[in-house]
Amino acid sequence: MRESPRIAFYGNFGVGNLGNEATLQAIIERTQRRWPDGRLMCFCTDPEDVRARHAIAALRAQAVDRNAALASGERARQGGARRIFRIAFKRIPLELAHWIRCLGALSRTDMLVVAGTGIVCDYTTGPMGYPYDIFKLSTLAALCRSNSHS
Repeated sequence: MRESPRIAFYGNFGVGNLGNEATLQAIIERTQRRWPDGRLMCFCTDPEDVRARHAIAALRAQAVDRNAALASGERARQGGARRIFRIAFKRIPLELAHWIRCLGALSRTDMLVVAGTGIVCDYTTGPMGYPYDIFKLSTLAALCRSNSHS
């Protein structure tokens, strides 16, 4: 590994959960202790919060903010043809664009660290939530020949 590693973290950060934020702060501090000149970034739920609170680069881990969609009742209101139209012409293009953004970010990293924080299960989001995000980021990291660690 080069002298100045580029490390990306993934977790449910920026949502105001004290445990998750403490986890991110701990991994940032431990990483900086080992590699003081390391360049850090984070794939997270709220990149603006992570950038402000932890002073590292951050990208949204999901193409669409799932919490906002659920709160607005978007899925409940749309049925049948409207739902198919929304998936085909909104969700899929947004997801493809997000894969490309994540690929660009991961191509500039040496390592992807999945930090835990309850994201290794699907009980709160279903299979298209955190498990899908881990699949996406791990696949892209492998394509970029990054090392994926949990």
